[in-house]
Amino acid sequence: MSTLWTPDGERPIRQQPQGPASPYTPGGPPPSAAGAAQAAPAADTGGAEAGELPLSDDERAFLAQMAERQRQLAEAPGDVVVAQGAFLLVELAAVKLG
Repeated sequence: MSTLWTPDGERPIRQQPQGPASPYTPGGPPPSAAGAAQAAPAADTGGAEAGELPLSDDERAFLAQMAERQRQLAEAPGDVVVAQGAFLLVELAAVKLG
């Protein structure tokens, strides 16, 4: 698969080199959000684009949590993510079928 659909649009999938080095910085945004973070205006507007309302502290905390979850998901091997989804479907079927 060469792309992955996200609510923000299609994202290219790059194969990460195997090894101890990680392309992610701890606590940093995932690669897909890195471009958006660089395009953000100066801090004097509270991180809001022209015509947008500034973000509250709760919203900033939520976005930071989402960025961390995206980073964790991006680092997870694909077979683990697929297996976890399949297991969830098996559990739901067991509950539904009794």
